[in-house]
Amino acid sequence: MILNTIKESTRGFHNEIESLAYSHKIMNNTLTKDEYKKLLVVNYIFNKNLEDKLLANKLDLLEKIDFNSRLKTDLLEKDLININVDPSTVFKQIDLQDINDKNHSLAYLYLSEGSTLGGNMISKRLKENENLKDIEQFNFYGCYGDTISQKWKLFCETMKSEVSENEEQEVIESANKAFEKYIEIFKSTIL
Repeated sequence: MILNTIKESTRGFHNEIESLAYSHKIMNNTLTKDEYKKLLVVNYIFNKNLEDKLLANKLDLLEKIDFNSRLKTDLLEKDLININVDPSTVFKQIDLQDINDKNHSLAYLYLSEGSTLGGNMISKRLKENENLKDIEQFNFYGCYGDTISQKWKLFCETMKSEVSENEEQEVIESANKAFEKYIEIFKSTIL
């Protein structure tokens, strides 16, 4: 139940992010190097802040989803370095004080993990894009490779087992905040 409800509740945010994040340009191979750089920076800011916060919280939940195998910060740093961007020059702290328990953690992870679902297709498109032909590796996009469906399935099963019916509204509200923060990062990032 929670997965359908959260998907429906965040649908408008999904659409806004697709529009902001150059989905059309990725799919028709017209994404520019500057737009690719912005995508990396935005994802780096969001994921590094989220991963740092979740690792500091040390929740049992992280073991259940094998969180260490899901870390994206190092991959994003490699991608940034590959396009001659020092990650320390683009990183900024964002306020994630509201992530203090499993429900808020799952809500933010819903965005982070859900964003990997199209990663393999995006990676394929980036490799085909003439504007990006001098980039040898795309580490972040397609980061889960062939394990993407099993990782998503494990995350979904964990979310269903961890979130009671009484907690659903809290998770949904927190997921909406996660999407708002991501959109805010995207709109405020100027390179």
